[in-house]
Amino acid sequence: MTLQELEFRHGGTTVLYKRRKAKLDRRHLIVMFAGIRPIDSYEFDGRASRNSQSHWLWIKDKFHGQFAYYLCHGMDFSIEVAVVKLIEAELDRLGLTKDQCTLAGFSKGGFAALYLGIKYGFKNILASAPQLFIGSHTRRHRPVIFDHMTLEGSSGEQQVLDELLPEAIVADTDKNRNIYLFSALEDQFHAEQIVPGLPLLSEYANFNYIETHSDLVNEHSDVTRYNLPLILSTLYALTENVPPHFGVMRNGQRLAPQLAADMLADQQAAGEVVANLVSCRTGPERLFPAGVAFPKGHGVGHPSAVPAQLLLTSAAGSFAYALERTSNRSLYFKYFEDAFADYRYAQFRTPRDAGIDVSGLPEGLYDLELEMDSEDGPVRVPCTAADRLEAEVNCGPHLIRLRSDSTGSRVDKRPITGTTAAQYEIALNRTWVRGNLLHVEGPFAVRGVEMPDWGSGLYYLLLSDSTRTYSFRLGTGRVKVPADPFGDGLSDYTHAYFATNKFAGVDTSQLPAGDYRLTISLSAAGAIVSSHALATLRIRATSEGGRTVTVERRDSSKRLPVPAVSAGRRIVRSLRRRARRRMVARRGRFS
Repeated sequence: MTLQELEFRHGGTTVLYKRRKAKLDRRHLIVMFAGIRPIDSYEFDGRASRNSQSHWLWIKDKFHGQFAYYLCHGMDFSIEVAVVKLIEAELDRLGLTKDQCTLAGFSKGGFAALYLGIKYGFKNILASAPQLFIGSHTRRHRPVIFDHMTLEGSSGEQQVLDELLPEAIVADTDKNRNIYLFSALEDQFHAEQIVPGLPLLSEYANFNYIETHSDLVNEHSDVTRYNLPLILSTLYALTENVPPHFGVMRNGQRLAPQLAADMLADQQAAGEVVANLVSCRTGPERLFPAGVAFPKGHGVGHPSAVPAQLLLTSAAGSFAYALERTSNRSLYFKYFEDAFADYRYAQFRTPRDAGIDVSGLPEGLYDLELEMDSEDGPVRVPCTAADRLEAEVNCGPHLIRLRSDSTGSRVDKRPITGTTAAQYEIALNRTWVRGNLLHVEGPFAVRGVEMPDWGSGLYYLLLSDSTRTYSFRLGTGRVKVPADPFGDGLSDYTHAYFATNKFAGVDTSQLPAGDYRLTISLSAAGAIVSSHALATLRIRATSEGGRTVTVERRDSSKRLPVPAVSAGRRIVRSLRRRARRRMVARRGRFS
């Protein structure tokens, strides 16, 4: 379920946040502060927190268009005050106390959890790979953020920011708090940020310090990723208001170098190759494949390691497309097997993510393969997908479809004008022309091709003259039709409706003057089915150098008796949705 972003205002400061209600009878609130990530995103608001039974409050660190460590802009600490007021207001709303609340965060968010938790008397704090002295850290490593937080960017302001957490700890008269700190020697900020603060934090009665020592933890962001199971279990325990005690512990494992080398050598000798297609976006006449490819046991620790290319192979020949490597540190966690191998650049995509131009690809059925360099020469392997993957794109008179699963991947290019079904029902419920824009909508149900949901099939508008066909992808219109127009009993055609996207029309300005047959194609269940000609589009050049576009509808004997949704009803629905959104935003703003 997508959570609504809300606003909280205190003084002149607006804080953006999301919240989620607890499950069952749990009486605890987890407040999550974000680390460095895309500025309009939240931390831990996806799968990681999905099974938690606690109340959740996610707070966005975006103030005056930049990160502020939930503290200040130009040394004005009204941001800090507003953030704390939001948390306190949420606790009041839920009838909870600060003892029934956990402040949590990673990296930048870890500082906010520690500082605000200690200064304002929250019982439970969890921080993974935090910065403790943010003046020094931001000035050296995040100068844009430092300039945003300070007024003059001076050394004196740096010192003020550095002393915030130590002064809060010294001023705290209640050392009976549950604090959980995760770090690692391999975190590049560990020595300057964590080590000097440990003596201060150790004054707390239930201070827990987990220091990770693992082959899988090699830099700052690895700390949280490695410790995610322990972090989640700690948050789950705190949700039950049962704070665990670990003390000072070390977790993880580092193999002896020779033992690790022997294990990787065995993997290399086995010759197993990973070649997974993870996604494939589509664009005008382009496919954008992305995935993971590497020979097991061979490190892919830099962009030029293990060059790879994508091959489309058919009986008629093979077409090769260059790939580039991109970084993803989570891959050496995901594909870890016995010993550490650096797979951070095992991820691939097309160069500069420009996609593959498929307009010149001959018609036919192609196997999708990956070719990689190895010590024994090029290795070619089928490209597979862990989860079934489907994508398609129209390309003038053709339709290009990709299907990928655990057995392999195939690309099919064929005419977008398909066969004519023996039984189908279609109608043009509405058409209009405005300048060069053409709009069409209506039901198109083909017997035997059920449409039980909006993703069951894709519709295309075809405009054809004697020499060529132009195609335009359509939307579904979100209009439902009778479930069983053919009287088959249990069939479901409720989503068999087409319309131009957002009912805004398609642009015909690139079509030469002439007469065009208007038909609709449906791509579903592996088949392509086309309607008869529904109308004629006439484009004429005027003597003044302009164009006129008209559409003449033809009588159809295959009308499906579905009333079109009127423009008035659409407007009413749109106004109702807008009013609901405003009401939700207003409630959040003043809560």
